[in-house]
This record gives sequence, C-alpha cells and structure tokens, in this order.
Amino acid sequence: MRETWLTNETDYKTEKTKKVENIERVFLNNVPLEILSLTFFTRNQNGGLDVSWGQFKISDSTILTDVPEGQPMWATLTETFRGGFFCNTSPKYGIELHLRSGKDMEGGNWSHTDPGPPYDVHSGKIQAMA
Repeated sequence: MRETWLTNETDYKTEKTKKVENIERVFLNNVPLEILSLTFFTRNQNGGLDVSWGQFKISDSTILTDVPEGQPMWATLTETFRGGFFCNTSPKYGIELHLRSGKDMEGGNWSHTDPGPPYDVHSGKIQAMA
C-alpha cells in the first residue's frame, strides 16, 4: 500500500495493488458503459481453478498483449482511495491485464440459478457461461 499526501495537509491518496497470477481464462461480462467487468479463471496450487471477478473503470485500465505463448497470463489490480475535505471518498478500481493475444479474452455473462444481482458471485449459485 502506498500513501501520498496531496497539496493540502488534510488531503491524501492511498493506493493498494494486488497481482493475480496464473490466469487461464478471461471473460468480458456484459456491463454498463465506462465499466470493464471481467471474470478470471486462475489455476490454484492444488491444480484446480478458482473463479474471481472485478469491475474496473475503463479509463483506469490497460490491456496488454505482451505474454509469450505458453506462459501464464497475469494482472495487476489497483484500488485508489482519495480522502480529505475536497476529495471524492469513493475508491476507484483499475487493472493492468497481460494477455498472450486478444483471443484470450472471451465474451461471457453470468447465468443465475436464482434471482439476485449479477455481482453476487459468492452465493455459490452462479455459473460462468461463455
């Protein structure tokens, strides 16, 4: 976590980053404009697949095709929080996604087995569809 004090003594910015490694599949979900919603399948230490997802502001996101063929894809997630009297206190989320090619990102959406918001991934009643 990196914290920076801005021009005013009461204004500050905190930035957290997290690296996601061993990405096997990436789905681009159906979302409103200005939001990049992605679902990731990552290989865990037991050889299984973990599913995670995130919504990122497009202006704070970068997609690169710089991973050599046969190498695992990865991403760096960023959460930026500005605080202080004159600052917006809502965090902003960004991503730097490293793919082998554009073909590594597929269209996808969430299919619910029960009613609920599309972002309720932790309910265990949602399955990814491609």
